[in-house]
Amino acid sequence: MKINIIIPCFNEVDNLLPLREKFLHQLDKYNHLNVSLVLVDNGSYDGSKEILSKKNFGHPNILITTLKKNIG
Repeated sequence: MKINIIIPCFNEVDNLLPLREKFLHQLDKYNHLNVSLVLVDNGSYDGSKEILSKKNFGHPNILITTLKKNIG
């Protein structure tokens, strides 16, 4: 079974890297599960988009989608 955890993000620049680290830590513990984290940048203007676009943020189990404006 495939599990996708979808998290909308709006101006979360301070929380994105800790979220990534915590997700990857849990992924290591439960590596038998097929889990992906989907982060949806919802028109952030605080630098979140820049954090999410960095190559070091990427991981095969982390997917990133960007919306140009906040749609709620």
